[in-house]
Order: sequence, then structure tokens, then C-alpha cells
Amino acid sequence: MFNITRNNHQLTDGMIFAERTARKLLKFPFKTYPKKFLLLSLLLICMMPARASQSDSLLNAVAATNTHEQMLAALNTRLHEAKANGDTVTTSKLYATISYHYMNTQPDYTLSKKYLDTAFVYAYMTEDNALLGDLHYAMADHYRVAEQNDSMMVRNYYHAISYYEKSPKRQIDILDMLYRIAYSYLQRFDNTGYKRIADRMMEFAVDLDNPEALFVTYPVVGTYYRMLYNKGEDTMIDSIYMYEKKTVDIYDELDSATQQKYQPKMAIYYSNLVDVMSVLDNPDWEAITTYINKAATFLNPADTNAVVRNHHSKSRALFNQKMYDSSITEALAGLELLNESNTDANLLAFFDLYSILAEAYEKKEDYMNAFRYAQMQSEVIQKINERENTETIQELQTRYEVAKKEENIERLTERNRYQERIRYLILGILALTVLVAVGWLLWFRRKRRADADALKLAHLQQRQAELKAEMEAAKFAEKEREFDALTADMEMQQIKSYLNGLEAERTRLAAELHDNVSNTLLGLEFKMKTPDVSQTEIIDMLHSIHEHVRNISHALMPPVFQYATLAEIITDYVYMQNSLNGPRFECNITPIDEWDALPQETALELHRITQESCGNALKHSGASLISIILQRNDRHVTLTINDNGCGINPDSKKHGVGLQIIRNRASKMNGIADITSVQGVGTTVTVRI
Repeated sequence: MFNITRNNHQLTDGMIFAERTARKLLKFPFKTYPKKFLLLSLLLICMMPARASQSDSLLNAVAATNTHEQMLAALNTRLHEAKANGDTVTTSKLYATISYHYMNTQPDYTLSKKYLDTAFVYAYMTEDNALLGDLHYAMADHYRVAEQNDSMMVRNYYHAISYYEKSPKRQIDILDMLYRIAYSYLQRFDNTGYKRIADRMMEFAVDLDNPEALFVTYPVVGTYYRMLYNKGEDTMIDSIYMYEKKTVDIYDELDSATQQKYQPKMAIYYSNLVDVMSVLDNPDWEAITTYINKAATFLNPADTNAVVRNHHSKSRALFNQKMYDSSITEALAGLELLNESNTDANLLAFFDLYSILAEAYEKKEDYMNAFRYAQMQSEVIQKINERENTETIQELQTRYEVAKKEENIERLTERNRYQERIRYLILGILALTVLVAVGWLLWFRRKRRADADALKLAHLQQRQAELKAEMEAAKFAEKEREFDALTADMEMQQIKSYLNGLEAERTRLAAELHDNVSNTLLGLEFKMKTPDVSQTEIIDMLHSIHEHVRNISHALMPPVFQYATLAEIITDYVYMQNSLNGPRFECNITPIDEWDALPQETALELHRITQESCGNALKHSGASLISIILQRNDRHVTLTINDNGCGINPDSKKHGVGLQIIRNRASKMNGIADITSVQGVGTTVTVRI
């Protein structure tokens, strides 16, 4: 199961965690790493309902064969007979069966694709919707397993769904494919696309009104509520628990054949229930242990994904009980199984185990191992993001929905099209004849008039152009004078506002010194005059005074760049802000080191821009989160400060000077400053040099 914090930028979180761990190793102060909340399951591919094999669904003619050679011989014999009899349906099914054999029994993906393509050739000669749906389903599995091409996989799933919708007996298979499409959205953290699929599955399952459809759908809906929970919506925890509990409870309502079909997946579902129960208020550890044991009863040792998932579930439960050594042991056992499988296809499972190991080692204050596994988390995210797709899954779904609407319209209007075309053709010919005749007469009359009026019109146009040029020149001169006057007035207003701002800042500092430092010193004087005052109390008050004075001076003094880089100073600034009782600050710096080459003047300007932007957000936005992103490549440096506050009021006249200062500083460095704001959403300041 994939572990996600409430910040959606997993790669960025991994880098920040690595940076903080490195600072611990260097004995720098830091804040405690925030507690992880709910784990988001992305192993839907392991939870997918087992489907009847393609060989069973396409043809059941070689059940008595044993070896690979015997099976191929039997299939080829039946294939020759079907071709000789002109049986295109059976021929297509036999080619698909041979393709399935090369895909699964003795993997040869090239031959599998070749036979499957041939099966399509014969299938298109038929009108068998179920057969065409099966072939597209098989092609989707080929792209998923052999080529890992999600775009082509989802394209074929939608084709299969289109054919299965015309075959009432294949409705559960539609849910299966929607399940797999949802997993593709989940891999890309596309909450909107995932929600659309989850809603569609729920509507479909309710319409089918049978336990198996609900059993397939509930895990998808539960995972969507996990997404909302991880984005900060704490109330979703009860919905997550409800759907995970329904998933395991509804299993008892299934008939024995269906239970046998889904039995290998129950280990995963019980593990999901364990995960959500372990983060509830006052967890029932006895019940959690019972469900862990139930999950173990369904485990198939040959199913690596399920076994790894069980290890992770145990590890997370032990971690939440603060049994960190046992948690690490379980996570390492799961990681060993993944490494033995010699594949990185299940990158999400690697990420989950690296996440719990990083957290557990940090709790044990083993910062070296915590840093190492945090780096591995970042590498896994990079691999996930580097997977190429020619089209997005969202585009494929939209294309499918549009195609469905067009198909319905086509079906409703097909009966009248032919007669309408004939009628419109006759009317068009008659209308064209009349138009040609009338047009010729009009053209002949207009030509004679045009020759007489051409010279007069030319004179009028020339005079009109001259008058227009004179008017434009007069307007331009007037606008230029108005612009000069407005510019002078605006500059005076900005200078006045800037001076007012400086005076306000001085007043604030005076109040800070009077209200905090002066009053604390007065209290210290009274304490020292008290006979029974302890030395510890006096030291604590002196420490408080020192912190106040240090914070004021830290904000006023320019940083000393010969002793620290811009990246280090901004990191320290973020740490200082997070130590106060204010909004949460986040920092993402790429690369982390090698900032020494940046000129000191440029570093100072970027630092002041950071202070100015963050100060504006702290004073005016009411933001709960302020993010600082500093990036550099061979030619450019980009600084971005983003907050989730109220945004800039376009009617306000109090924000012009501060923003103009930011633009002036950027211009001084031969750069540009881009300031965007949406009311109720937040403000983003981007500086590029």
C-alpha cells in the first residue's frame, strides 16, 4: 500500500525529509518530523477480482492436454479444422487461446501479440460483441503486462466496455475494467478522474443489484475517501472504515463459487481494514490483531504482492503501537520479498515499505538509515513520473464518453437520414439553379453601376483616411500628456506609501521592543529584587529576552553570504518561521547544494524578495501554508513563493508598493517578477533571473 502524507507533492516531501535528516546528522536544530496519518492503498491491481482465463472464456477445447507441445498441437489441429469449415468465430477464439498460452503459460509476448492481432482479423468478420470485447480485454492485458503502456491499455478497456455493454451477460467484466482504469488514475494521483470512475462504478453496481458487483466496487469508493482524508478532510475516516468493513462483510453474502473466485484477494482487503482501524481514535488492537490473523489465513505464499501487503500492514500497525523494532523487521521482510521478485513493476509497494522504514528509523533516531530510505522514496516517485504515455487517461475517458453520445445520436437518426439526403439534394439543385440565374442578373447590373461609382468612392476613401490620421495624431498627443501626468502622480503616491511603510515598520519594532523586551526586563528587575527568587527563573527570563532580541535583529540584518549560501539561509528562515505560532512553512530547493557560485548581490536580493513576499502573506493573507520553491539550472534561477490565503483584493490600494519593490528588485537583477492572485485561493510570486 502506498503511503502518502497530507501534502500531495510526494517527491518534494521526500526531499524535505532528506534535508532535515541530513541536518540532524550535522547536529543542526530541527522540528520533529510530522506524524503520518492514513495510508493510501494503490495496490488495486493486486485487489482486482479474478477473471476467468481467456482460454476458458474463448474456447474450452483442449482441456485434456498436458504439456506445452501437446496443447499447441491440439490447438493447431482445431485451428485447421475451423478454417476449413469457414467457422470465423471459432478461428478467432483459437487464435486468441494460442495468444493467451504464449502470454501466460510460456511467456513470449511477441508471439502472443501476433496471434492476438490475427484473432482480431477474424473477429471483425463476425458480429459477435462478446468475442470482440474479449479480444480487446486481452489486448489491454497485453499492454499492461508486456509493454506497461497505460494509455493503450485503457484505450482497449474502453473498446471492450463498448462491446460488453451490448452483451448483458458480461456486466461484471465491465466493473472489472473500470476497476483497472481507476487504478491508472490512482497511479497518477488524478483525484478528479478517479472520482468519475468511482461514481460510475457505484451507479453501475447499484443497478446490477447483486453482492458481487458491490464487492468489486466498495474498495474503489473506499480508496477515494482515503484520498480526501490525505488532503486534510479528517471527517472522511469514518467513510473509509465503513467501505473497508463492508468489503470484508459482504464476502459472506457471496455464493461459494464466487467466494472461491475472490478468495485470493481477501488477504488484501483485511489488510486494508487493519490500516484504517489502526489510525482510528482509541484503536481496538485486539480486533486489529484478529483481522491480521484473518488476512494470514487467506494468504497464498506464491502471491508476492499479497504477502508483501500483509507485511506492510503488520509493520504499520506495530509502528502505530510504537513498537519500532518489530515494525522495521516486518517492513524489511516485505522488502526482501520484493527484491527477490526481481522486478520494479510494483513501484508503489517499494514506496510504501521505504516510507515506513524511514519513519521507524527516525523514531529510533537512526538518522543515517532514515535518510537512506527517504532518498529511496524520492527515486521511486521519479520512476513513476518518468513512465511515458502518448495520451493521458483523462483524454481517453473523455473521448470514450463523446463517442458513446455520438453513437446514441447516430442510432436515433439513422432511419431518416437517407430520405432527408434525397430531399435536400433535390431542393439544393433547384435552389442552386435559381441562385445562379439571379446572381448573374445582379452581377451584370452591379458591374455597370460599379464602374461609374469607382472613381467617386476612391476620392471619398482617400479623404476619410486623411481625416482619420489627423484625429489619431491628436488623440495620441493627448493620451501621452495624460500618461505623463498619471505616471508622475503614481510615483509620488508610491514614494509616499513606501515611506509610510518604513514608518510603520519602525513603529512595529518600537512596540515589539516596548511590549516584549522592555516589559520582560522590568519583570526580571522585580524578580531579582525578590529574596527567594531562583537562579533558574532568572536564566529562563534572560533566555526569553535573548530570543526576542535575536528575532528582531535577525529580520533586520542582511545575511552574511560569505559564511552561508542562499539555500542555507532560506532553509534557516523557514525553520525559524516554523518555530513560531504561525502558518506552516514548506521549502523545496533544487539542487540542495552547489549554491556557492551565486553572486552575493543576487543572493541578497532574492533573500529580501523572500522576506518581503512572506511578510506580505503573514500580514495580509491569513494563509495557513506558505511554500518557498528555489530552483537553479545552468542558466536560470527561479524563486516561487506561494500561499493559500485570501488572495489580493483588486480594489485594495495598499498592496502596490510592496509588489512594486519586488518587481524593482527583480529588474535590478535583469530578471522578471510575475505576481498572480486568485481571491479565496491564494497568491503566487515567481521571480526568474
